[in-house]
Amino acid sequence: CKAAAETRLSNAMNLVRWLVERSLTHLNKKVINALFSHLTQTIITSDGTLIRNAMDYIKALKMIMSYPPHLEHLGQGSWECLMSICWDAALGQRVEYGKEEWTGDLEPESSTEASESEEEQEFATPSVGTQKRKYASTMMSTLDRTRRSERAGPRLTTETTELISIIPILLSTPNAPILLPPHLPEEDRESDQPFARAGIRILRRTIKFLRAQPAETAAHRSILSALTIVLAELEVNAVQVMIEFAHKILALLLPLWHTKLKDQVILALRIILPF
Repeated sequence: CKAAAETRLSNAMNLVRWLVERSLTHLNKKVINALFSHLTQTIITSDGTLIRNAMDYIKALKMIMSYPPHLEHLGQGSWECLMSICWDAALGQRVEYGKEEWTGDLEPESSTEASESEEEQEFATPSVGTQKRKYASTMMSTLDRTRRSERAGPRLTTETTELISIIPILLSTPNAPILLPPHLPEEDRESDQPFARAGIRILRRTIKFLRAQPAETAAHRSILSALTIVLAELEVNAVQVMIEFAHKILALLLPLWHTKLKDQVILALRIILPF
């Protein structure tokens, strides 16, 4: 009985995907919003994992986001909701729909994570000269942590990899909330990071992913594509953020130099090396 129910559900999801493929360019904003809510809520179980056979719905979501008119009309709440789902799956965390404050700081999960948070606080206030003096020792400690890390990252399923591929698509829209709008009053901005919005949070999640998955996987190309988009935005508008994070990103990119990802590694290095 359970197997039959799963088969019927799988067939229904496949049908929805087929309908999305055939009617994508004819769907209006109201239909897209309803369809988006249905797809994002259905792929998540009550215990915070992806449902079995979720690939059809994930591919349907990717098709919708890959069509520029639908992506550009995606509301900020929906954008943040889907971005949160993608990163929760990528990092092996509990996947939630409509999570509030998804752009909040990642909670330290170990003493290593805690020391990294302290390090970020240390970089928040010193002058550039002080940061340069500390660069060499910090770089070596970051490389040592990367080499010593024996904790296996979360297993990346084909569904998770497909979800991760949506991240650079979401970032490609011109109205992606990577940075705060420049007209906001100073008191509405974060005091320690005045320019960063989702951008710095995505950087932290990218660093966490690359530490958990140091070897090349099918998801790395999407992660590096997203990283390049964010870095390109931050290098112009958030120089202090780039100075703080460049050494960490560099240490995590170097092990990927002799892989098929070398072209993307070079793109990222060209942005971060001046910092």
